[in-house]
Amino acid sequence: MSESWLEERLEIFEEFTMPSVNSQTDQDFQWLVLCDSGSPQWFRSRLARNSIVQAIYLDRWDLDEVRRAVQTRRRHSKVVTTRLDNDDAIASDFVERVKQAATQVGFINFPHGLIWNEGRLYRWVDQSNAFISRVEEGKLIDTVYADKHASVAALGVVNQVTAGFKWLQVVHGGNLGNYRRGILVHSSALQGFKVHAEPESLRWAQFRLAQGRSLLRTFIHACRRPRTALRAIAMKFSL
Repeated sequence: MSESWLEERLEIFEEFTMPSVNSQTDQDFQWLVLCDSGSPQWFRSRLARNSIVQAIYLDRWDLDEVRRAVQTRRRHSKVVTTRLDNDDAIASDFVERVKQAATQVGFINFPHGLIWNEGRLYRWVDQSNAFISRVEEGKLIDTVYADKHASVAALGVVNQVTAGFKWLQVVHGGNLGNYRRGILVHSSALQGFKVHAEPESLRWAQFRLAQGRSLLRTFIHACRRPRTALRAIAMKFSL
């Protein structure tokens, strides 16, 4: 990992992730930020400026270490853990909505979210996405990282909560697996998020043309992958 890569990723973190977490309507939570123990001092100092961040430096990605980090900081018998990548964002009422839905052991998923790419927003539906939460009780917990987010249905019931756009995935040059997808939506869709970035403002004709192109791309993608056809229909007609 080069320092230039780290600098670029930290800038995205400060532009999207950090302000979205800082602005939560419910502030009664702990934000554990998992970092590489080899992170340079300038990075550690910059991250420490945000008092809400609890940075945990690991020698390697180890699920047992993650479990211990959460276990030693738990305050209640019920524990809710949520995934959040360092280049994405959550809606301002995300934590509040998760708590409202955390009535039983299992997983909580907000299927509707946004994809950000070069200042434009695209709506997307994912039934087991990278922002999923896990509700656990008992002496020992496994956390939401016990399995890949797309596979958690094998570990418990996934409660699908339809509550508007609740997550924002940022597609940029440094992404490994994410790519632009979905149907273009108006920039006003970002109103529920507090981020330090302004979406592109398109004139009506420009917007409709770009939206039509995104719809065609989504249709072609669904035809190539029949399993996603229903998802494309849901994107077009839900919300």
